[in-house]
Amino acid sequence: MSSYQLYVFFMCLVVFLLLASLSIFCIAVILKLSLRLVDSGADDKKIIKDYKKNQNKRKSKYGKLLDYAFSGIVCFVMLSILVCALVVKGNENATVGNMPVYRIVNTGSMSKKHERNTYLVKNNLNNQFQAFDLIKTEKLPDEFDLKLYDIVVYEVDEMLIVHRIVEIEEPNQYHPDCRHFRLQGDAVEAADRFPVLYSQMRAIYRDSKIPFIGSFIMFMQSPAGWLCALLVVIAIFAMPILDRKLEKARQKRIDIYLARQGATPKGTVVILTDAMGEVAEITLELLSKNYRRGQTVDIYSLKKKGLVDKSCCRIKITSQGEIKKPLTIKAHLFDKDAISKIKSCGGNVIKLTSFVGKEIIKKSQGGQVND
Repeated sequence: MSSYQLYVFFMCLVVFLLLASLSIFCIAVILKLSLRLVDSGADDKKIIKDYKKNQNKRKSKYGKLLDYAFSGIVCFVMLSILVCALVVKGNENATVGNMPVYRIVNTGSMSKKHERNTYLVKNNLNNQFQAFDLIKTEKLPDEFDLKLYDIVVYEVDEMLIVHRIVEIEEPNQYHPDCRHFRLQGDAVEAADRFPVLYSQMRAIYRDSKIPFIGSFIMFMQSPAGWLCALLVVIAIFAMPILDRKLEKARQKRIDIYLARQGATPKGTVVILTDAMGEVAEITLELLSKNYRRGQTVDIYSLKKKGLVDKSCCRIKITSQGEIKKPLTIKAHLFDKDAISKIKSCGGNVIKLTSFVGKEIIKKSQGGQVND
């Protein structure tokens, strides 16, 4: 790469990093606000409405596989286009061998028929191509197999030009060993200034092209194109992670709703009612999934995590599921089996009682509970 190309690449990298950082910050803020909105219950109506709507549709077990497949296909396509762009860039000055070479047309000299080039109409020559078309060039035939009106790629002053042969001067006393070719663009009024030798030619064009894709490939060849492709791939991998976080928070709200309706999925909260009001029944399985080793479980942390409703004032710990990490658990009610499971893994149990809206520790010493 030249010093200018390195400079452009460096500037594009700086801009990419700034934009990526800004995007990550904005996404993080939006995600945090969305999670707060869901956890507070403010979005419950919409969540429950969407849940009921989706219940009426048959959920395909292959849904996630299709999502992953779609993301994989998009990534594959982006990377394939990037690789193709780099290959085209690397071969643009190459002489064609047995394998064809695709080239991007950079000018409009072959884009139309100039009115003075009457030979185009007389010979029904309609194989013009536009600027930014991707054309397929093939191996050049022998010098004396080239015919009038063939379109060839030739090099002059380290530039490649694609024009049509409009005149062939056979070997004579001035050039006894080679032919001289006069070339001209179909959209140009006059022929090229100097005749072209066979040694200057690189390939022949035989009417195979992909219209207008060259502009996209040229962008993908630039440092900005590389970084944009990378950003798209990163976004494809990041979006499912963010979506899973939101989906998990929405599922907690759905579980609370189902519990109040009497339909309790495994490992979710059950809302019971006794003489003192509502009691949120929490399983050990749920605590094990949502708390880390050594953390304290109480009604405030449960509300913060969105595991119980904000209006809940009492909790009960049940023995459903297994717990293998030591936790300090403060609750108003415990199953006997729950207490033994908590203590067996090194956890502490603190039993509370509610009195005039205040939580008071009834009895707790060294993880022991006395009723």
